[in-house]
Amino acid sequence: MACKRQKIVLSCSIEAGCSLVDKALKLGITLPRATKQIKEIQPKLCHAHFGPNGMTAAPLSKKLNIPLVVTFHGFDLIESPTVIEHGRLHVNYYRNRHRLNEKVTKFIAVSERVKQRMLNAGFPKEKIIRHYIGIDTEKFSPAPDVVRENLVVCVGRMSKYKGQEYLIRAMAEVQKVQNDYRLVLIGDGDERASLERIASQLSVNITFTGRLTPEQVVEWMRKAKVYVQPSVRLKNGQEEALALTIVEAQAVGTPAVVFSSGGMREAINPGRSGFVVDSESTTQLANAISNLVSDQCLWESFSDEARRYVLEVHDLEKQTEKLESIYEQAIRDYRA
Repeated sequence: MACKRQKIVLSCSIEAGCSLVDKALKLGITLPRATKQIKEIQPKLCHAHFGPNGMTAAPLSKKLNIPLVVTFHGFDLIESPTVIEHGRLHVNYYRNRHRLNEKVTKFIAVSERVKQRMLNAGFPKEKIIRHYIGIDTEKFSPAPDVVRENLVVCVGRMSKYKGQEYLIRAMAEVQKVQNDYRLVLIGDGDERASLERIASQLSVNITFTGRLTPEQVVEWMRKAKVYVQPSVRLKNGQEEALALTIVEAQAVGTPAVVFSSGGMREAINPGRSGFVVDSESTTQLANAISNLVSDQCLWESFSDEARRYVLEVHDLEKQTEKLESIYEQAIRDYRA
């Protein structure tokens, strides 16, 4: 990778674990010792992930006289964040984020949906680049020796915007016809107890696995017939920017069904590697799942396309090369 060969990227792990340095950076203050350490590696560019971290990194990049690239993931576009829910740093960023327009050389949006939301929020169009994050398509690959089971899998933190409740209700309908299919929810969170009650009330055949290792998640994805991401948009604007778990599932050959909220439709090839249905529609969600599990020819076609699509659009190596090009352009623009 160019960033390794040329050392063009500033790592934010300098003096990791030092609470004083960490607190100072969050306040936009770079202590002399940290500044000295950073200068020694002679970075050519600083890349911050999430808008609040971009605000934190701006004084540092200015002091080092290097360009600043900031990636937006969607969480940084929440409307009217509160201190209780999101912390003082995020609230301070929200009130002052317009200042980033002059401090940042390039903005990266992880999806077209995020890019549009950035434009709506007043970020400059000429500085925004849509760039999909890549995944390791060797790690996430089909395993011929793994037998597919009658499983519908969903991975994600159990919170309101992840929408697992809609999937549970949809599976209650699916299982009336496909009674040999089981829903597997991977993850944990504040909504788990509520989801367990709903599943019990509806007598849904379901397994709550809790948190799993990345290796275990891959195995579940390989065994599944369908992957579902039922995330929804909340009133404060929080929504799924894209959800890499959708991409990871398709990389192992598992077709996906997603709601139309956020940028999730950008994670699949609609109608070829998966289905996009109206957000919060349990009926459409149930029908899409049923169509895939009841038609083997359709499933095989979608499975093949899922892997091909990820290799074309979300492969880590390809996306890294594109990211390096963004870095190089940012350096040229900054020098100009």
